[in-house]
Amino acid sequence: MLIGHPPDGLSFVISQPWLEAADNAQQFPHEEKIHEFLCPIGFRPLLRSLYGWQSQDESLVILDAKPDNFIETASGILPIDLLLAECQAAS
Repeated sequence: MLIGHPPDGLSFVISQPWLEAADNAQQFPHEEKIHEFLCPIGFRPLLRSLYGWQSQDESLVILDAKPDNFIETASGILPIDLLLAECQAAS
């Protein structure tokens, strides 16, 4: 839920605990790698937000894109627990 947005919007968690990290000593990617993962798929950092990202069309927000919500596997970075919210235009 976002402050100032209706509480009936989209909100869900993606969880994939069965994934194996490429390096068990460093399972989670650094913030720079998260940036490299999210920007090409159409997200940009939210201003005044520590871990928030918004889609370029402003319809979807990732609220908690912190390193421990991603895992770095042999095939690349994958989200494992993200809280997403749908943005609705103000009336």
